[in-house]
Amino acid sequence: MEQTYSSTAEAIEEAIDNFLKGNPVDSYLSWINYEDRLTNWAYETEAFFHSDDYVFLATEEDIFLTQDNLLDYYDIEQLKLERSQEILDFIYNRLEKLHEEGMAAHFCLRDGIFLTSICTQCGQAGFEFSKFNLYNYWERLNSAALR
Repeated sequence: MEQTYSSTAEAIEEAIDNFLKGNPVDSYLSWINYEDRLTNWAYETEAFFHSDDYVFLATEEDIFLTQDNLLDYYDIEQLKLERSQEILDFIYNRLEKLHEEGMAAHFCLRDGIFLTSICTQCGQAGFEFSKFNLYNYWERLNSAALR
């Protein structure tokens, strides 16, 4: 039987409480990540907005269109990059374009727990949040310090 909650906020609070106690939270995460629940919660609480706590995600394949023919996107003249600055400008312009339509990993810290999500821009529809997860800030910090 699937657990139900009165709101996504309630499910997130219970997930955090159980996570802090060391209990499994997979069922909570599954419920929170279903359809638009996380996106609606993110807009209602602004948990992932008004903050610089995000990382823009772009791969080499995204930047250089390695899965496609560059000539489908650019004229041959645009690809004559002979100086380092021209190459850097090409990469910068490509990243700017990807930023308009790309993904970012958003996170916020609450009670020593990172609440994380992947955010995708959906044009005029706004942002869509998915893949909500929880991470222990102190465990990550301590394991990084021990390396």
